[in-house]
Amino acid sequence: MEDKIKGSQDTKKTLLDRAEGVLGNVKDKVEGKAEDLLKKAKESELAEKAKDKVEDLKEGTKKLWGKVTDKFTGGDNKKTVTPKKK
Repeated sequence: MEDKIKGSQDTKKTLLDRAEGVLGNVKDKVEGKAEDLLKKAKESELAEKAKDKVEDLKEGTKKLWGKVTDKFTGGDNKKTVTPKKK
């Protein structure tokens, strides 16, 4: 590309230096954006996994609560447990 630019050697050097600087800035910005997007993708993936885990925990809690209420109510699986009067 140097051969196609007409002008003094100083002008060519200045233009090449500026072009190199611009390309360096563009490269840095693109790499920064790519890193940001990758980070967001990972966060989104982790959020989805966390959401699934919470749903699993909810289901497990419901099952455990059912077992506990069955134990105290004699198996009729009521949602609330009332203490027995003495």
